[in-house]
Amino acid sequence: RLPSSEPVIMNDLTPIPALVGGALIGLAASLLLLT
Repeated sequence: RLPSSEPVIMNDLTPIPALVGGALIGLAASLLLLT
């Protein structure tokens, strides 16, 4: 594995799933709290 290529790709793609996951968790929590 090249340490100069994979970490860059991972660092670029990491925030996206994190934001999506946070948004889904927030929506699920709000639905549970509303119901």
